[in-house]
Amino acid sequence: MSARQGGVVIHLMDAVVEAYLRQSVGISANVADVEFAPPSSFSEAGLARPLVVVHLWSVTQDKRLRRGGLEDGIRESRPARRAPSPILAFRYFVTALAGEPRDEHELLGRLLLAVLATDRLADNLLPEQLRGTRIGIDLCDEEQDYPNNLWEPGKTRFGLGLCLSVPAEVGGWLERGAPVETLSVTTDLNRASDGQAQLASRSASADHPLRRRRAGSAIVMEGRFEGSKEHP
Repeated sequence: MSARQGGVVIHLMDAVVEAYLRQSVGISANVADVEFAPPSSFSEAGLARPLVVVHLWSVTQDKRLRRGGLEDGIRESRPARRAPSPILAFRYFVTALAGEPRDEHELLGRLLLAVLATDRLADNLLPEQLRGTRIGIDLCDEEQDYPNNLWEPGKTRFGLGLCLSVPAEVGGWLERGAPVETLSVTTDLNRASDGQAQLASRSASADHPLRRRRAGSAIVMEGRFEGSKEHP
């Protein structure tokens, strides 16, 4: 099932986050491994190299970004509209295990700077099913932090909360009207003839202008157009 056919698929979002860590943050496969699991599942013991742990702990509808009205678009070259797509909030907790706190802080510091430098994910990070979707990224606020009750006793760790805002395209499109099949154009010949006559009259007036003369306190216009007959 594709994201556009049946809403946002969770495993696609996991792939998006890993692509973001690898390409935008710069945590390549040579630098650290990336695992998706609860952070309490891991410890530094037996690690061969640094590990970045990513845990999706919440998916909810973001009521703050709820929109009203209708959304217009083009479907198969025809205008259409639908109800606005609900916005989902994917909340991830990201931590690092490296044996040395300094190395862990360096990895998380890279992530922090990358998130602060942008407000959305680049389209080239998205799989084909999500291309063209605007996915926002930000740090979770205090009310959205990873809950303490999800930690196993004695295994809490420092980490960053990531909040991704994703539109869930679940509404159906409704066509706004029948497609245009033919187009006809007509002209008013009588009105066109009247316009041509007016233009001809103006042209004749320009070629044979009337003359003005003063007769006492009045101004008299005199003259004739070409083709007019003088009477004795």
